[in-house]
Amino acid sequence: MYGWGSNEGLRLGLPSSIETLTKPTPLAFFNNPKRFKLLDISAGDEHSLIHLEETFLVEGESLLRTYQVGLNQKDVNHLYRGVEKDVLIANKGIAPVEMFDNYEVKVMACGHKATIV
Repeated sequence: MYGWGSNEGLRLGLPSSIETLTKPTPLAFFNNPKRFKLLDISAGDEHSLIHLEETFLVEGESLLRTYQVGLNQKDVNHLYRGVEKDVLIANKGIAPVEMFDNYEVKVMACGHKATIV
């Protein structure tokens, strides 16, 4: 999986020291084809959702999972995202939306201040 553009608010799931990517760059967190099989992606203004099949290599088990990447720094209380802001910050802007674990998501849409799954 590749990303580029603004990383403000950890939108690309990269360290905050990286402000902008001017060319497509592998996103290290998701760059393990043995662990992640991409199923769908939706990009919004300040966050994205990534739906995939994640395989846990030690156990050999897999599950369907939806990750949120990025946060809205202007929303102090982080009221309209699926993952708590402190969890996203602790994980460099990438965290699973656990309520969708093992759900086969058919459609996802990320907007400016709303997400629909």
